[in-house]
Amino acid sequence: MLKKLVIIFFAATSVLQATENKDYEDLKPVSETKHRNPIQVVVFPFRIENGKVEYLLMHRIPKRDGVWQGVSGGVEDNEDLNKAAARELREETGFVAKVESINFQFEYPVKKEFSHIYLPNVKNIKEHSFTADVTGLGEPILSDEHDAFQWVPFDKIDTYDLQWEGSKKGIIKANEHIITRLNRSRKLK
Repeated sequence: MLKKLVIIFFAATSVLQATENKDYEDLKPVSETKHRNPIQVVVFPFRIENGKVEYLLMHRIPKRDGVWQGVSGGVEDNEDLNKAAARELREETGFVAKVESINFQFEYPVKKEFSHIYLPNVKNIKEHSFTADVTGLGEPILSDEHDAFQWVPFDKIDTYDLQWEGSKKGIIKANEHIITRLNRSRKLK
């Protein structure tokens, strides 16, 4: 009987930890021994339509802030940045494409509502930016994290009010990187 009570206590404790912030209860992990790495990737998928670059922006579900963003997510244990970026791209859009680092990273403080998924001493997260050319791959198949998407030319990005400072700076760097690369290969009009 005592063994059952101990098991029930630990199960209840885990449930309390998982629902400490109900808006983000599906964010993992919440156990005492496993926490998320404070390293993120953001991928800016793009396509070339009629000689113009368009970026894929996705709208997060209201439960997850309801903001427009590129593909983003955490780096898992024993996973390098490129593999994490490719995995997040596949998970959030269904696209399988080569990801390319733009050698830009941004550091930002952990928001209070996300602090339960990191070790207590983690105060900042480093986000590394990538691009992915998805020209010809069709439309994304959104994960349950997003409820809408738009293909947006760079000069209209600011109308989507990207919330995260790293995304705002990252997409500017991504656009510079892409335009330079495409001008070299003369794919733009």
